[in-house]
Amino acid sequence: RHLIGAMDELENVNCFILGDGPAKEKLMRLSKNMNVKFLGHVKQKRVLAYLSCFKILVVPSIANEGFPNVIIEAMSVGTPVIGTDVDSIKEIITKNNCGMVVRKGSSSDLSRAISVMLNDDNFLSEASKNAIVNISRYHWDVIGPKFERMFLEVIDS
Repeated sequence: RHLIGAMDELENVNCFILGDGPAKEKLMRLSKNMNVKFLGHVKQKRVLAYLSCFKILVVPSIANEGFPNVIIEAMSVGTPVIGTDVDSIKEIITKNNCGMVVRKGSSSDLSRAISVMLNDDNFLSEASKNAIVNISRYHWDVIGPKFERMFLEVIDS
């Protein structure tokens, strides 16, 4: 709902929401007469195609979601990310300089960040380059051994 609130403050910006969820009907009502399109469920094999077409990805989470794969997927195709200051989201974005972090639950912060990113081609370009360069941190050949060490430490303790 915070993204819908942000969209209410923006002009000439299109928003595409992928996926279905329990709040979809409510969000559709809230976004009536706005430039918001609900694309529904997207097959996994099509997600990267969509993400590569978007100028930015907005992840307006208000609760910790663990490690959101969609951010890594966006980074892999060079799509900059706006996310909230929730643990892992904030860490991924700031560590990789691939977007902007805003306060969770703030439609006005989301609106400002969207406007800044869409109107600053240099920032958008740098965030995109950083995403592509830093995605290698999340390849399985890098994180697999880290998981293995962690599991071995747990078993040994």
